[in-house]
Amino acid sequence: MNKLSVISQRENVLSAIGGLSRSPSTNISQEDILKFFEKLFYPIIQQEVHEGLICHMLQQMTGWCSRLTNINQTLTDFFKVIYFYN
Repeated sequence: MNKLSVISQRENVLSAIGGLSRSPSTNISQEDILKFFEKLFYPIIQQEVHEGLICHMLQQMTGWCSRLTNINQTLTDFFKVIYFYN
């Protein structure tokens, strides 16, 4: 994501990632979703400075979070960091 210099490009990539959460596939395990977060969302939030893009990313994460039945500590800690980010 850091090679995309235009905010709209980064937003479009995040929208595509979020759109995948609406896939009818039921073969995605909770462990896979959490690994997906660690690979795609966690690194982005650590380096992103545009507040609008951070909010958009969190909106895209909600679709993935709705597929989870158990919340692990890593995800909880992630949201704590976001909450205290401002």
